[in-house]
Amino acid sequence: MLSHLHIAGSAKAAREAVLDRLDQKTRQQLPAGDLTEAVALLSTGRFSPRLSLVIRGIEYRDNEFAEDTVLSTDVETAEEALAIASAHLTALPSGHELAIALDLEPDPVFVAWLRPKAARRRKAGSQAATLAPLASPLGQQSGAVLQWFDALTDEALPDYDGTLVTAERASKTYSRAAKAVNTRRTYRSAVRSWCAWAAGHALPALPARSEDVAAYLADLALQKKRPATVDLHRAALRYLHHVAQVPVPTSHALVSETVAGIRRTSTESASRQVKGLTWDLLSEVIEQIDSTELVGVRDRAILLLGFAGALRRSEVAALCLEC
Repeated sequence: MLSHLHIAGSAKAAREAVLDRLDQKTRQQLPAGDLTEAVALLSTGRFSPRLSLVIRGIEYRDNEFAEDTVLSTDVETAEEALAIASAHLTALPSGHELAIALDLEPDPVFVAWLRPKAARRRKAGSQAATLAPLASPLGQQSGAVLQWFDALTDEALPDYDGTLVTAERASKTYSRAAKAVNTRRTYRSAVRSWCAWAAGHALPALPARSEDVAAYLADLALQKKRPATVDLHRAALRYLHHVAQVPVPTSHALVSETVAGIRRTSTESASRQVKGLTWDLLSEVIEQIDSTELVGVRDRAILLLGFAGALRRSEVAALCLEC
């Protein structure tokens, strides 16, 4: 049941901490020496006073970690810890499984974590494994999800060092750069709104449940948000779950039908397609600009450059002249 033990400090102190809480039957069967040889035995042991169960906080910036998320402070066995964590984490990244470890420093505590299914299992008696932070803040507080997402979407490319780890990290950074800067900024704003709403209703922000996403989008519609805004928030939540590598709740039929109903019942008039500016119309506009003034010359240049390059307003505003 337990994946491994984690002993960060003194093995003697860890043993004393376990003996102080372990039930008498298991304590009598506990072998002398290294506790890592008793993983199977401790997996069936009962602890009193009962232990806490936490999800270890993830690293969202260099050397910065989110706080641990406490799922329970009243867990008697590893089996009970796994059941509680499974109910909390309703979706897992592809190729991963939920595991429970026992952290023995400074006090015994159950730790829920994700391990790759293909990972080699450690045999009883092997050296204790090190608890690694989760790849994404699954099941953690909304604040941790938001901090992680903000840091992720703004992450800079790593310096080249020839290692596979750096190459994999760079590939993920490049893939996120496929989204325009404005799109990423808009997604961060939408995820911030979702996290605040989820926290206010004591709901999991990641992974989100399809029924919660549908309720959130309906809440936006009740606030008289435009259908296009609702679609944007849905897309942001889809992207959030995509980068977290967990099943996407926005594709569920309940969410799709909720969005369809929002569009159908919206009182917003159908959007009118605006005709594009043709050269003839642009010529008429330019002729009305006074080119004897410097500001007029500037305006003509902006209009001609934007038309020739088929630039958006934001792209024109971002132009910079280097001398």
